[in-house]
Amino acid sequence: MPKRLIALCLAAALTCGSGAVALAAPPGVVQVPPVSTVAVQDGLRLEARPLESAYAAGQIALIEATATNTGSETLEYWLSTPCDTPFRVTVTSPSGGPVTLPRESDLGKGPTMCIQVIKLLRLAPGASVSERFAWDTAAAKVAPGGYTVSVAFSAHSESGAPNTAVTFPLRIGAGAAGLSDISNHWAAESVRQAVRAGFVDGYPDGLFKPNSHVTRAEFIKMLVVARGLATRTSAAPAFTDVQDHWVETQGYLEAAVEAGFLHPEDYGRVLKPDEPLTRAETAMLVVRAMAQERRALMLTPDQLPFADKDAVNKRDAGFVMTAGAEGIIKGYEDQTFRPDRPVTRAEAVTMLLRMLGAVAVKVAPDAGLQVDGQAIPATVAVVEKYGQFLAPLPELAEATAMQVTDDQDGWLMLSRAGRTVHVKMGVPYLIDGAGKHQPLDVAPPVRFDGKVYLPEAVFNYLGISGHWDAGANAFVLTTGAL
Repeated sequence: MPKRLIALCLAAALTCGSGAVALAAPPGVVQVPPVSTVAVQDGLRLEARPLESAYAAGQIALIEATATNTGSETLEYWLSTPCDTPFRVTVTSPSGGPVTLPRESDLGKGPTMCIQVIKLLRLAPGASVSERFAWDTAAAKVAPGGYTVSVAFSAHSESGAPNTAVTFPLRIGAGAAGLSDISNHWAAESVRQAVRAGFVDGYPDGLFKPNSHVTRAEFIKMLVVARGLATRTSAAPAFTDVQDHWVETQGYLEAAVEAGFLHPEDYGRVLKPDEPLTRAETAMLVVRAMAQERRALMLTPDQLPFADKDAVNKRDAGFVMTAGAEGIIKGYEDQTFRPDRPVTRAEAVTMLLRMLGAVAVKVAPDAGLQVDGQAIPATVAVVEKYGQFLAPLPELAEATAMQVTDDQDGWLMLSRAGRTVHVKMGVPYLIDGAGKHQPLDVAPPVRFDGKVYLPEAVFNYLGISGHWDAGANAFVLTTGAL
């Protein structure tokens, strides 16, 4: 059988500001996202992991690329010179072509003479190859702005594999230290945390403008980046007035719609993206992003505890109550909610930080995973607010004979013992093989620390039961017949 090319690409969106202003700031600070990006395709696993820079005042973007042969065939790749690498890492600005990044070991070196020596290397099953690449944003005079980093690895096998791509949020920002107008503001620490988290940044003039109203477009972008969603565009936008708007062309709007955070029918498909976001709208968007919409829809307007409850739209009432119960958005001292009041940038980042805290996912310290009595070398995650444990892929898939396909668009397709389920990442529902929607537990599947973690509702559907064993400090899973 002729050998075919395996090529896995990871595109990393380095996002910035509102997208509405020209950038002319000094070189920015690299802001590292909380997760790495992984693509798995027919026996080849490629991971791009952004790293904290340990030098040059955070102005070096480091990306570690790792390719692992997870299949049964030996993979082969060619190096044409000693300076060559099986990885290709490029960075592209909105207005310029791609620039190839050097390996970290070559950073700052001048031209190197490399004699052509064609060399064939092999990657055995289970083996990995890894290299670090560096982008000197100061030397390149990189201003805070929107960039795209792509990482690719190519190899050959007998069976071959198609191309695939994934994205993850990464930022080059001005950095909290450079913001000159927040030092005495009530939300100063929240702004600093949000900038460090990477879902918001200051303006090129060094200001954050904490008391300015946040627009719908700006908040949608903050929400998409905060939740780590992949950006996406559409030839037929969900709204009729956003065709050339940056929130659409940069992929944030369609990402929010696809994830279920934003419903076009709520606005009659006319978004007016540059209008200020209201408190009622914020409650609705955040509650959906927390996977709490079903809970909100069960509440009725007469349950609102505010003196101005009649001013709250019936549609918004449940979202307002749920956001309040979660501590995301609160009423005023005079017992009013003021649903139509615009939200400031300071208030917006504070609410998003509360949202992230409410659904915080962390790896359980020293906790293990057991499948059918066998210890699996993997950690488990826990949704702290609900105390719900989630099992990681790909370890869970390998131990339970589960097949996993990631379409890199927020969906997973899981198959086991003849049963198939499509799982929406970050959204509380799944679709079974017959196309029927099934409700999930409180916590939806999440991407965290470079892995996908599945809650009980998903693997229970596939005939896998699980419980937490405190004595063994392990999440214990048992496979069964379907």
